[in-house]
Amino acid sequence: MKKTILLLLVFCAALMANAQAQNDEPTAILQHGNQATVYTGANAFQLAYNAAATGDVITLSAGTFNVQTSLIKKKLSIYGAGFEDDQATGTSRTVLKGTLNLADHDQLLEGLYVEGDIIPYYDQKYSNLTMNRCFVTGNIMIYQITDSQINQCYVAGAIKCGGTYSNYVATNFHVSNSNFSWIGNFRLPNSVYVDHCLVRDGFTEGANDTNNAYNFTNCIFTGSGTYTGKGALMTNCIYVDEANVNSQATLTNCYQVDLANIFADGENADYSADRTFELQQPNMWVGNDGTPIGPSGGIGWIKYPHTPVVKDLQLNVEGATLNINYTAEPR
Repeated sequence: MKKTILLLLVFCAALMANAQAQNDEPTAILQHGNQATVYTGANAFQLAYNAAATGDVITLSAGTFNVQTSLIKKKLSIYGAGFEDDQATGTSRTVLKGTLNLADHDQLLEGLYVEGDIIPYYDQKYSNLTMNRCFVTGNIMIYQITDSQINQCYVAGAIKCGGTYSNYVATNFHVSNSNFSWIGNFRLPNSVYVDHCLVRDGFTEGANDTNNAYNFTNCIFTGSGTYTGKGALMTNCIYVDEANVNSQATLTNCYQVDLANIFADGENADYSADRTFELQQPNMWVGNDGTPIGPSGGIGWIKYPHTPVVKDLQLNVEGATLNINYTAEPR
């Protein structure tokens, strides 16, 4: 019974975005095994992090949380309520205010709006890092990374290696259904796979452009700089300007399309909350997986967390009994 109550508490508190008034205090739930601890206030995330141990889960309500220490060194799963306020999907924004300085491995970030950069701790090597449905207002900086993935994320800046040393490589690194400025600078040899993404900008071509020889499938390139490095593979992709295609990249089933003719709404590549980035001709511009090219295909441009919406949440204590009443609706 105790385990059931604790799990229900975690479940309800984790999903209470719709039940939380905008002026309510943000809430962080730390789950350690069968124990759950609740923290409230702008520093709730920091308090939960300080108390967390390896393998714990931190679940954040909607609201803004201070990141007082930028170093996220523990192996944790951190879930937010979402990166956008969207009444239709029952999503409210969970804001982490400050740069996240990641270290260690086996970390999961989901449903977060990161107001700052995500950077590594010096030359920290990442492995088994997963980011799902997050919004990053800065860059995602990476030095060495293995067996990691970024899915359905928006990054205002670039996804890039910030180092200059020869061992800063990416191995089995996947970026899918994401929207970012550009990706690059991992040293050779590397295995970087970019699928169903919108790449908004290019980078300045340099002598070490072979470092950016990645595998792009089903992507859309709209930038004014060089799209890829020498030796890159572009398969089933759309680009707006042939002059920006690296002459030493290998193209298969790619299309040059004017920017105004790519998306169904006729807009450019700028982000807005109501855009889905669907194509004008989804049946013609089809990826190698049978779905439309770009973020609307593949696993889709889905912004809300995997968790259901909790409505009509009511918690009250009668003696030693915690009573929980709620309605849960799948998203």
